[in-house]
Amino acid sequence: MRLDHFVEERSMRWAELQSLTASARGKIARLSPPQLLRLGHLYRSATADLAFARNSFPDAPITRQLELLVTEAHGIVYGNATREGSLRDFVARRFWQSVLEGGWMLLLAAGLLVLFAAIGFLWTRMDPAQAVSFLQLPISSHPGKGGMVGLPVPARAPLATEIFTNNIYVAFTALAGGMTLGILTSVVLAYNGVMLGIVAGTLIREGYGGELVRLTAPHGFLELSCIVVAASTGFRLARSIVMPGAGSRLRSLQRSGRLVVDTIMGVAAILVISGLVEGFVTPENLPPEVALAVGLALAATFWTLVIVRGKSPSSIDSPNAEKQDRFTLPLLGKEAYRVPG
Repeated sequence: MRLDHFVEERSMRWAELQSLTASARGKIARLSPPQLLRLGHLYRSATADLAFARNSFPDAPITRQLELLVTEAHGIVYGNATREGSLRDFVARRFWQSVLEGGWMLLLAAGLLVLFAAIGFLWTRMDPAQAVSFLQLPISSHPGKGGMVGLPVPARAPLATEIFTNNIYVAFTALAGGMTLGILTSVVLAYNGVMLGIVAGTLIREGYGGELVRLTAPHGFLELSCIVVAASTGFRLARSIVMPGAGSRLRSLQRSGRLVVDTIMGVAAILVISGLVEGFVTPENLPPEVALAVGLALAATFWTLVIVRGKSPSSIDSPNAEKQDRFTLPLLGKEAYRVPG
Protein backbone atom coordinates (compact mmCIF):
# COMPACT_ATOMS: atom_id res chain seq x y z
CA MET A 1 0.00 0.00 0.00
CA ARG A 2 1.24 3.47 -0.90
CA LEU A 3 1.74 6.03 1.86
CA ASP A 4 -0.83 8.49 0.53
CA HIS A 5 -3.48 5.76 0.26
CA PHE A 6 -2.66 4.57 3.77
CA VAL A 7 -3.11 8.07 5.23
CA GLU A 8 -6.25 8.82 3.23
CA GLU A 9 -7.93 5.56 4.23
CA ARG A 10 -7.25 5.83 7.98
CA SER A 11 -6.94 9.55 8.76
CA MET A 12 -10.59 9.92 9.81
CA ARG A 13 -10.23 7.23 12.51
CA TRP A 14 -6.99 8.79 13.74
CA ALA A 15 -8.64 12.20 13.99
CA GLU A 16 -11.56 10.69 15.93
CA LEU A 17 -9.17 8.97 18.34
CA GLN A 18 -7.34 12.26 18.86
CA SER A 19 -10.64 13.98 19.58
CA LEU A 20 -11.60 11.38 22.21
CA THR A 21 -8.24 11.57 23.96
CA ALA A 22 -8.52 15.36 24.02
CA SER A 23 -12.02 15.09 25.53
CA ALA A 24 -10.76 12.76 28.25
CA ARG A 25 -8.07 15.28 29.29
CA GLY A 26 -6.00 12.55 30.92
CA LYS A 27 -8.86 10.80 32.77
CA ILE A 28 -10.92 8.01 31.27
CA ALA A 29 -13.78 8.77 33.70
CA ARG A 30 -14.59 11.90 31.70
CA LEU A 31 -15.83 9.77 28.77
CA SER A 32 -19.32 8.31 28.46
CA PRO A 33 -19.81 4.51 28.09
CA PRO A 34 -20.32 4.73 24.29
CA GLN A 35 -17.22 6.89 24.03
CA LEU A 36 -15.24 4.36 26.08
CA LEU A 37 -16.21 1.55 23.72
CA ARG A 38 -15.31 3.66 20.72
CA LEU A 39 -12.00 4.68 22.31
CA GLY A 40 -11.03 1.04 22.82
CA HIS A 41 -11.89 0.14 19.22
CA LEU A 42 -10.01 3.11 17.77
CA TYR A 43 -7.01 2.52 20.01
CA ARG A 44 -6.64 -1.11 18.87
CA SER A 45 -7.00 -0.02 15.27
CA ALA A 46 -4.39 2.73 15.68
CA THR A 47 -1.85 0.36 17.25
CA ALA A 48 -2.28 -1.99 14.29
CA ASP A 49 -1.79 0.96 11.92
CA LEU A 50 1.33 1.98 13.84
CA ALA A 51 2.80 -1.50 13.53
CA PHE A 52 2.14 -1.42 9.78
CA ALA A 53 3.60 2.09 9.42
CA ARG A 54 6.76 1.18 11.33
CA ASN A 55 7.31 -1.75 9.02
CA SER A 56 6.35 -0.11 5.73
CA PHE A 57 7.14 3.59 6.25
CA PRO A 58 9.67 3.76 9.11
CA ASP A 59 11.07 7.15 8.11
CA ALA A 60 7.81 8.87 7.19
CA PRO A 61 6.60 11.75 9.41
CA ILE A 62 3.20 10.06 9.75
CA THR A 63 4.84 7.18 11.62
CA ARG A 64 6.20 9.55 14.25
CA GLN A 65 2.80 11.26 14.52
CA LEU A 66 1.10 7.90 14.96
CA GLU A 67 3.53 7.04 17.76
CA LEU A 68 2.56 10.23 19.58
CA LEU A 69 -1.15 9.57 19.05
CA VAL A 70 -1.02 5.98 20.27
CA THR A 71 1.14 6.95 23.24
CA GLU A 72 -1.34 9.62 24.30
CA ALA A 73 -4.28 7.24 23.88
CA HIS A 74 -2.42 4.54 25.77
CA GLY A 75 -2.16 6.85 28.77
CA ILE A 76 -5.96 7.21 28.77
CA VAL A 77 -6.80 3.54 28.18
CA TYR A 78 -4.34 2.17 30.75
CA GLY A 79 -4.16 5.05 33.18
CA ASN A 80 -6.11 3.16 35.88
CA ALA A 81 -4.01 0.02 35.44
CA THR A 82 -0.88 2.07 36.00
CA ARG A 83 -2.24 3.53 39.23
CA GLU A 84 -3.08 0.02 40.46
CA GLY A 85 0.62 -0.78 40.24
CA SER A 86 1.18 1.23 43.41
CA LEU A 87 3.53 0.65 46.28
CA ARG A 88 0.66 -0.80 48.30
CA ASP A 89 -0.11 -3.29 45.53
CA PHE A 90 3.58 -4.18 45.30
CA VAL A 91 3.89 -4.84 49.03
CA ALA A 92 0.56 -6.63 49.39
CA ARG A 93 0.64 -8.81 46.30
CA ARG A 94 2.93 -8.25 43.35
CA PHE A 95 6.31 -9.01 44.90
CA TRP A 96 5.11 -12.25 46.46
CA GLN A 97 3.57 -13.31 43.16
CA SER A 98 6.80 -12.67 41.28
CA VAL A 99 8.67 -14.84 43.80
CA LEU A 100 6.16 -17.71 43.63
CA GLU A 101 6.11 -17.62 39.85
CA GLY A 102 9.79 -18.57 39.94
CA GLY A 103 8.56 -22.16 40.25
CA TRP A 104 11.19 -24.76 39.52
CA MET A 105 13.86 -22.09 39.08
CA LEU A 106 13.31 -21.12 42.71
CA LEU A 107 13.88 -24.75 43.64
CA LEU A 108 16.93 -24.90 41.36
CA ALA A 109 18.52 -21.89 43.09
CA ALA A 110 17.82 -23.28 46.56
CA GLY A 111 19.04 -26.73 45.53
CA LEU A 112 22.36 -25.44 44.19
CA LEU A 113 23.00 -23.42 47.34
CA VAL A 114 22.22 -26.36 49.64
CA LEU A 115 24.19 -28.84 47.51
CA PHE A 116 27.39 -26.80 47.56
CA ALA A 117 26.94 -25.96 51.23
CA ALA A 118 26.89 -29.69 51.88
CA ILE A 119 30.05 -30.08 49.77
CA GLY A 120 31.79 -27.37 51.80
CA PHE A 121 30.70 -28.99 55.05
CA LEU A 122 32.04 -32.39 53.99
CA TRP A 123 35.28 -30.76 52.85
CA THR A 124 35.93 -29.56 56.40
CA ARG A 125 35.51 -33.13 57.59
CA MET A 126 37.92 -34.57 55.06
CA ASP A 127 40.59 -31.84 54.92
CA PRO A 128 39.85 -29.01 57.40
CA ALA A 129 43.11 -27.10 56.89
CA GLN A 130 42.69 -26.88 53.12
CA ALA A 131 39.01 -26.03 53.46
CA VAL A 132 39.70 -23.12 55.82
CA SER A 133 42.44 -21.81 53.53
CA PHE A 134 39.74 -21.43 50.86
CA LEU A 135 38.00 -18.78 52.98
CA GLN A 136 38.76 -15.07 53.14
CA LEU A 137 37.27 -14.69 56.63
CA PRO A 138 39.07 -14.67 60.00
CA ILE A 139 38.13 -18.21 61.07
CA SER A 140 40.61 -20.52 62.74
CA SER A 141 40.58 -24.30 62.23
CA HIS A 142 42.47 -24.73 65.50
CA PRO A 143 41.00 -24.01 68.94
CA GLY A 144 42.69 -21.28 70.91
CA LYS A 145 44.22 -19.53 67.88
CA GLY A 146 41.67 -16.74 67.57
CA GLY A 147 39.18 -16.11 64.85
CA MET A 148 35.61 -14.95 64.58
CA VAL A 149 34.22 -17.09 67.36
CA GLY A 150 36.70 -15.70 69.88
CA LEU A 151 35.80 -12.04 69.33
CA PRO A 152 33.86 -10.08 71.95
CA VAL A 153 30.45 -8.79 70.89
CA PRO A 154 31.56 -5.17 70.12
CA ALA A 155 34.37 -6.42 67.91
CA ARG A 156 31.95 -8.50 65.83
CA ALA A 157 30.16 -5.43 64.45
CA PRO A 158 32.62 -4.73 61.60
CA LEU A 159 32.61 -8.40 60.63
CA ALA A 160 28.82 -8.55 60.75
CA THR A 161 28.66 -5.46 58.51
CA GLU A 162 31.07 -7.10 56.08
CA ILE A 163 28.96 -10.26 55.95
CA PHE A 164 25.74 -8.26 55.41
CA THR A 165 27.35 -6.20 52.64
CA ASN A 166 28.63 -9.38 51.04
CA ASN A 167 25.13 -10.88 51.06
CA ILE A 168 23.74 -7.83 49.26
CA TYR A 169 26.51 -8.14 46.67
CA VAL A 170 25.88 -11.87 46.29
CA ALA A 171 22.12 -11.42 45.83
CA PHE A 172 22.36 -8.83 43.10
CA THR A 173 25.28 -10.51 41.36
CA ALA A 174 23.21 -13.68 41.21
CA LEU A 175 20.37 -11.70 39.64
CA ALA A 176 22.59 -9.94 37.11
CA GLY A 177 24.17 -13.30 36.29
CA GLY A 178 21.08 -14.08 34.25
CA MET A 179 22.59 -11.97 31.47
CA THR A 180 25.37 -14.57 31.22
CA LEU A 181 22.75 -17.24 30.48
CA GLY A 182 22.73 -18.13 34.16
CA ILE A 183 26.36 -19.21 34.27
CA LEU A 184 27.44 -16.47 36.68
CA THR A 185 24.32 -17.08 38.76
CA SER A 186 25.27 -20.75 39.16
CA VAL A 187 28.88 -19.86 40.02
CA VAL A 188 27.76 -17.37 42.67
CA LEU A 189 25.46 -19.95 44.28
CA ALA A 190 28.14 -22.64 44.18
CA TYR A 191 30.93 -20.47 45.60
CA ASN A 192 28.86 -18.99 48.41
CA GLY A 193 27.32 -22.35 49.20
CA VAL A 194 30.80 -23.84 49.64
CA MET A 195 31.81 -20.91 51.86
CA LEU A 196 28.70 -21.35 53.98
CA GLY A 197 29.39 -25.06 54.39
CA ILE A 198 33.04 -24.48 55.33
CA VAL A 199 32.18 -21.84 57.95
CA ALA A 200 29.50 -24.05 59.50
CA GLY A 201 31.63 -27.17 59.35
CA THR A 202 34.71 -25.52 60.84
CA LEU A 203 32.93 -23.90 63.76
CA ILE A 204 30.91 -27.00 64.57
CA ARG A 205 34.04 -29.14 64.35
CA GLU A 206 35.82 -26.89 66.84
CA GLY A 207 32.88 -26.92 69.26
CA TYR A 208 31.52 -23.47 68.43
CA GLY A 209 28.18 -24.59 66.97
CA GLY A 210 26.21 -22.61 69.53
CA GLU A 211 28.21 -19.48 68.79
CA LEU A 212 27.59 -19.99 65.07
CA VAL A 213 23.84 -20.16 65.64
CA ARG A 214 23.92 -17.13 67.95
CA LEU A 215 25.89 -15.05 65.44
CA THR A 216 24.13 -15.96 62.19
CA ALA A 217 20.70 -17.53 62.74
CA PRO A 218 18.59 -14.43 63.59
CA HIS A 219 19.22 -12.83 60.21
CA GLY A 220 20.91 -15.57 58.17
CA PHE A 221 17.87 -17.55 57.01
CA LEU A 222 16.21 -14.39 55.73
CA GLU A 223 19.36 -13.31 53.87
CA LEU A 224 19.72 -16.75 52.29
CA SER A 225 16.08 -16.54 51.19
CA CYS A 226 16.85 -13.25 49.45
CA ILE A 227 19.82 -14.79 47.67
CA VAL A 228 17.66 -17.68 46.46
CA VAL A 229 14.95 -15.30 45.19
CA ALA A 230 17.48 -13.11 43.36
CA ALA A 231 19.14 -16.16 41.80
CA SER A 232 15.81 -17.55 40.61
CA THR A 233 15.14 -14.24 38.86
CA GLY A 234 18.59 -14.54 37.29
CA PHE A 235 17.65 -17.96 35.93
CA ARG A 236 14.35 -16.60 34.64
CA LEU A 237 16.21 -13.79 32.91
CA ALA A 238 18.48 -16.37 31.30
CA ARG A 239 15.44 -18.31 30.10
CA SER A 240 14.04 -15.19 28.44
CA ILE A 241 17.26 -14.99 26.42
CA VAL A 242 17.55 -18.67 25.54
CA MET A 243 13.83 -19.25 24.93
CA PRO A 244 12.30 -15.88 24.00
CA GLY A 245 9.07 -17.41 22.74
CA ALA A 246 7.11 -15.64 20.03
CA GLY A 247 9.12 -12.55 19.24
CA SER A 248 12.67 -11.30 19.46
CA ARG A 249 15.07 -11.76 22.37
CA LEU A 250 15.07 -8.01 22.89
CA ARG A 251 11.31 -8.05 23.27
CA SER A 252 11.55 -10.97 25.68
CA LEU A 253 14.10 -9.07 27.79
CA GLN A 254 11.83 -6.03 27.82
CA ARG A 255 9.04 -8.19 29.20
CA SER A 256 11.42 -9.37 31.93
CA GLY A 257 12.21 -5.80 32.96
CA ARG A 258 9.33 -5.53 35.42
CA LEU A 259 10.29 -8.82 37.05
CA VAL A 260 13.86 -7.60 37.55
CA VAL A 261 12.72 -4.28 39.03
CA ASP A 262 10.26 -6.02 41.35
CA THR A 263 12.96 -8.40 42.54
CA ILE A 264 15.46 -5.62 43.19
CA MET A 265 12.92 -3.58 45.15
CA GLY A 266 11.61 -6.52 47.15
CA VAL A 267 14.96 -8.10 47.95
CA ALA A 268 16.43 -4.75 48.93
CA ALA A 269 13.56 -4.14 51.36
CA ILE A 270 13.88 -7.61 52.92
CA LEU A 271 17.65 -7.17 53.26
CA VAL A 272 17.05 -3.91 55.13
CA ILE A 273 14.88 -5.82 57.60
CA SER A 274 17.60 -8.45 57.88
CA GLY A 275 20.16 -5.73 58.50
CA LEU A 276 18.05 -4.27 61.31
CA VAL A 277 17.82 -7.71 62.91
CA GLU A 278 21.58 -8.10 62.56
CA GLY A 279 22.17 -4.69 64.11
CA PHE A 280 19.76 -4.88 67.04
CA VAL A 281 19.04 -8.56 67.75
CA THR A 282 22.27 -10.41 67.01
CA PRO A 283 24.43 -8.28 69.39
CA GLU A 284 22.13 -9.25 72.26
CA ASN A 285 24.00 -12.57 72.46
CA LEU A 286 20.80 -14.59 72.65
CA PRO A 287 20.85 -18.22 73.70
CA PRO A 288 21.29 -20.43 70.60
CA GLU A 289 17.77 -21.82 70.89
CA VAL A 290 16.24 -18.33 70.95
CA ALA A 291 18.45 -17.09 68.11
CA LEU A 292 17.45 -20.10 66.00
CA ALA A 293 13.77 -19.53 66.78
CA VAL A 294 14.00 -15.88 65.72
CA GLY A 295 15.70 -16.76 62.44
CA LEU A 296 13.26 -19.56 61.60
CA ALA A 297 10.28 -17.36 62.47
CA LEU A 298 11.44 -14.59 60.11
CA ALA A 299 12.12 -17.03 57.29
CA ALA A 300 8.80 -18.81 57.87
CA THR A 301 6.98 -15.48 57.72
CA PHE A 302 8.67 -14.62 54.44
CA TRP A 303 7.82 -17.92 52.73
CA THR A 304 4.29 -17.95 54.16
CA LEU A 305 3.70 -14.58 52.54
CA VAL A 306 5.11 -15.94 49.28
CA ILE A 307 2.69 -18.87 49.33
CA VAL A 308 -0.40 -17.06 50.65
CA ARG A 309 -0.09 -13.70 48.90
CA GLY A 310 1.54 -15.15 45.81
CA LYS A 311 -1.49 -17.30 45.00
CA SER A 312 -3.80 -14.34 44.41
CA PRO A 313 -4.61 -13.61 40.75
CA SER A 314 -1.50 -12.30 39.05
CA SER A 315 -1.64 -8.95 37.34
CA ILE A 316 1.37 -10.02 35.33
CA ASP A 317 -0.47 -12.89 33.70
CA SER A 318 -3.89 -11.25 33.41
CA PRO A 319 -5.38 -10.59 29.94
CA ASN A 320 -5.25 -6.83 30.47
CA ALA A 321 -1.58 -6.99 31.39
CA GLU A 322 -0.89 -8.96 28.25
CA LYS A 323 -2.61 -6.34 26.14
CA GLN A 324 -0.78 -3.56 27.90
CA ASP A 325 2.54 -5.27 27.26
CA ARG A 326 1.65 -5.84 23.65
CA PHE A 327 0.77 -2.21 22.99
CA THR A 328 3.18 -0.37 25.29
CA LEU A 329 5.17 2.34 23.51
CA PRO A 330 7.93 4.67 24.69
CA LEU A 331 6.68 7.86 26.31
CA LEU A 332 7.48 10.47 23.70
CA GLY A 333 5.46 13.41 24.92
CA LYS A 334 2.17 15.06 23.96
CA GLU A 335 1.84 17.04 20.79
CA ALA A 336 -1.15 17.94 18.64
CA TYR A 337 -1.85 15.35 15.98
CA ARG A 338 -2.07 16.57 12.43
CA VAL A 339 -2.85 14.52 9.34
CA PRO A 340 -0.66 15.70 6.48
CA GLY A 341 -2.57 17.29 3.66
